[in-house]
Amino acid sequence: VIIGDNGSAAGMTTGSYNIALGPQTLRSNGDHNIAMGYYTARALSGSRNVILGSYSAQSSVSTSDSVILGVYGSVINGTNGQVNINNLIFGNKYTQRVGIGTSNPAVTLDVDGQVHLGPQTATGFPSIDIASNGRTTIRASAPALSVRDSNNNGGYLDMGGGTLANINSITSASTLSFTST
Repeated sequence: VIIGDNGSAAGMTTGSYNIALGPQTLRSNGDHNIAMGYYTARALSGSRNVILGSYSAQSSVSTSDSVILGVYGSVINGTNGQVNINNLIFGNKYTQRVGIGTSNPAVTLDVDGQVHLGPQTATGFPSIDIASNGRTTIRASAPALSVRDSNNNGGYLDMGGGTLANINSITSASTLSFTST
């Protein structure tokens, strides 16, 4: 199905079961693709992609099984299973990694920037803030809070049992800041 002007899908020489909506959209080869927007997926090679947003995937790229949403959505050439939401949230269904602010997540959840975990309410539920400089702040008035690093050691804090280890500073009764050593 092709709806558009200026030769939408006119350059497609092979492929079937594609849907192109918009001028200069999906002028490429592949099967089972859906592309919507102005100049979207103009030189895409691959199958089973969903690309929504003007100027997304407009350069010559090869990918399959990918979802690209947003204006100017970028595609990493040769990488299958990509997810890109407005060039802010990236993922890959095969590596099962998600990146926020980074297009190449190195771990399951990779965030480039400051992170806040937990509700921030007047009742004082636990929360953790991780700044981009690596500084971690833990706030809690709950009876217990335990924090460990990815190896289940170091930086341990148990507010219920009164155990503190590898803590750099205590700034108040409800706020602790530490960096793992």
